Order: sequence, then C-alpha cells, then structure tokens
Amino acid sequence: MSVIETILEHVSQCLNTARPAGVPEAVREREIALRSEDLPAIDFFQDLESVTGLHGRGDVVAVGTRPSEIVKRRLDVMVVCSAASTIDAAGVTTTRASANLDPLRAWAISSICGADWSGVADGAVEVDTKFVYGNLDAPLAQAQIRFRVQYTSTFGSIDP
Repeated sequence: MSVIETILEHVSQCLNTARPAGVPEAVREREIALRSEDLPAIDFFQDLESVTGLHGRGDVVAVGTRPSEIVKRRLDVMVVCSAASTIDAAGVTTTRASANLDPLRAWAISSICGADWSGVADGAVEVDTKFVYGNLDAPLAQAQIRFRVQYTSTFGSIDP
C-alpha cells in the first residue's frame, strides 16, 4: 500500500473509531451527490501533495540529486462535514444547519489532530476551514476542513 493510501486509511480510522452519537460514518471519495436523506455526512479525500524540501533543509529544491536523499512532503486531506437544518412538522426551523454542523466539525478536528500518527506520518494539523451554505429540501451547511499531513519519502519515490 502506498504512503498516501496508508495516510487515508489512518484518516478513516480516526474519523470512524469511537464516533460520538449523532456523528455519521465517514466516507472516502463520495461518488454521488448528497441528498437531504444522506445528512448528516462526513466525506474525505486527498487534495494537494507538495514537496517542501530535502530533510534537514528548509528550502524547496529541485528534488534531490542522490537516490538516498530523504524528501519532505506534505499531503493536504480535505474533510467535508455536511448537515441540514432541523425542521419540525409545522415547517419551522428548530436548529440551524450551521449549529448541526458544529459537532461534526469538532469531531473531525479532534479525531485527526489528536490522533497518534506514529508509523504513518510525522503528524497532522488543521490548516483552514471553508464554510459553504446552500439548499436541498432544507438549508444545508458544509465545513470543508483542510488538514496537512507531513511525511517523508526517498528521492524519486512517493514511498518511504
């Protein structure tokens, strides 16, 4: 299994182990559009991989000159949390979508940033969150959270 697959498997374990009540199972690379009956939902996927330099050097370089050199890399993983407003039988919104989103976002951040990444990568940090709002058959809120996972590989390879 490649290092990226190992990282994404670890993200899945973080998001799907010991989930609190009301937090749905996280799905990797959802292939269908969300419907209101699918909510709440958590999806994740890899976004951007960057080479940040050679081990022990802070500069970004034309990667390596020798096959034994260690290359520092970072992989951005996107976690998308989605929730709808809670609407009662009379059609009145009882809980806004953004409020229903908060526990999902809190779980994603604490489970990934608080995880033990030993043997997988050098660690993960939350980079930013973009909030998106829309409508299905009820108001929808999404938090698109970017996590940055640091790891190393050898020159000319994406694997350690």
